Amino acid sequence: MRFVGKSRLGFYPLPLSEAQRIRRFLCFPGASSSALDPCVGDCGAFEVITNGAAVLRYGIELDAYRAEQARQRIPNIVQGNALEVQCPVECFRGFYT
Repeated sequence: MRFVGKSRLGFYPLPLSEAQRIRRFLCFPGASSSALDPCVGDCGAFEVITNGAAVLRYGIELDAYRAEQARQRIPNIVQGNALEVQCPVECFRGFYT
């Protein structure tokens, strides 16, 4: 990886226009549910993708600074490596419990 990519920890945010396109193809359940983004970044794209859905948002972000940015938008953020984070299914308190 080039230096610029390493300095950003390989962070290449999804353009919001692409997030809007993705959102048009998703159908969320009528009942409330949970949504997890394992590479949430600053949470911008995740908010767009889940916009209008009754979801409890969860995110994982490797970079501490971006994790704090995301935490300003949604409270359920874990700062760590998505491949190493362990979250039992009971941790995802949905509205269905």
